[in-house]
Amino acid sequence: MQIRVILVVLLSVRKSSLILSALAIVGVVWGCQTTSSLHVVDEKLVDSEAARNADLPKLDKRWLVAENAEEHYNNSCPSGTPYVSPEDISLNAQPVELLNVNSTEASPVDFLKSATLSGVEYVAGYHLTSDNPRFGGISGLETLENGSLLSVTDQGDFLWIGMDEFDHLLPVNAQMSVMRDAAGNPYDSKRAADSEGLAVSDGLALVSFEQKHRVEAFDLTTCGGNARASKIFDLVLGEDGVEKLGGNQGMEALALTRDGGLILGIEALKDGASQISISPNQSFVDFEHKLSAGGGKKMTGSDYLPLNESEGLLYSLHRHYSPLTGTHIRLLQTSVSLGENDKYSLGEPKELLYLKPPGISDNFEGIAVRREENGIIRLFIVSDDNFSPKQRSLLLIFNVLPKAY
Repeated sequence: MQIRVILVVLLSVRKSSLILSALAIVGVVWGCQTTSSLHVVDEKLVDSEAARNADLPKLDKRWLVAENAEEHYNNSCPSGTPYVSPEDISLNAQPVELLNVNSTEASPVDFLKSATLSGVEYVAGYHLTSDNPRFGGISGLETLENGSLLSVTDQGDFLWIGMDEFDHLLPVNAQMSVMRDAAGNPYDSKRAADSEGLAVSDGLALVSFEQKHRVEAFDLTTCGGNARASKIFDLVLGEDGVEKLGGNQGMEALALTRDGGLILGIEALKDGASQISISPNQSFVDFEHKLSAGGGKKMTGSDYLPLNESEGLLYSLHRHYSPLTGTHIRLLQTSVSLGENDKYSLGEPKELLYLKPPGISDNFEGIAVRREENGIIRLFIVSDDNFSPKQRSLLLIFNVLPKAY
């Protein structure tokens, strides 16, 4: 290796710089020897995976999907990889009512009201079931151009929910496909397959994972169920603005701004608030922002609606659970602005929805927003049943009232 380096350098320099080149060669050779010996020592002292992460250049942690899109397409769907259609599964959608809302028919006693709507109207809701044992654990959610929904489960599956063609308000069918790692194999453990957040950009499905905290991209459009994971970045504690994180309290929320800004929300609270990173294209994740929903509620999902080139609305779900009071869900709308210094700022959050017992209140984690052809802003939220008979997979649909934005 040292001889090869010397020959390359000697062939690439002019005669007038031979002395300087020779000095540079000595430095390179000495540096190679020193680095090599240091690596031997490091491998004895620290975990090899941690050492590899430490050696990664900071540039690799930049959000560069626009510039590196071709790389992600090629990694996820290598040349010659056949398209595999997702598996059709049964789907039953039983309508549910939103009870005890803040209306004239509701109880006049505030603490008995189980749903407070402040800027949204309830459109439809369903209890989703299937005879497929893999159905459940729905976490991230995204709307697709044809009006259907794409979601991920915390056991490492993609789930497509087809909506009716008329107004996209009725689930009519479902398909599933297992997620595959970079080698094309299904993830081999719950720790590796625990997908939580989802966003779609130019045919690439971006997925955030917890336990093994990372973001990966999948070219579902080209390869379908054969799509492989293409690494966006690994979250390294202590280096990316997050000091401490539980295995099951990672990057639950994932969204994209119009210009490719990557929005990530951490479930674990810091000083009573959720840590959020909003990094423009070609910038680093930083988790400098904070968003508080009060009452110890943790961020479980998010989506972004652009209003113009530099402003938009962040819709986020926040959850708190205790055995005594059950599950409380808060849905917030927060303005997002991109300044002249290419830095995002968050406005004051506005509550649009509050769910609590004894009404419909479950483990809501997925949220998606879309602007319909008639201009209506529509929100979809979905709950993770944790594959437990005591919980349900619920899909609730709301329209955002014009006065709310």
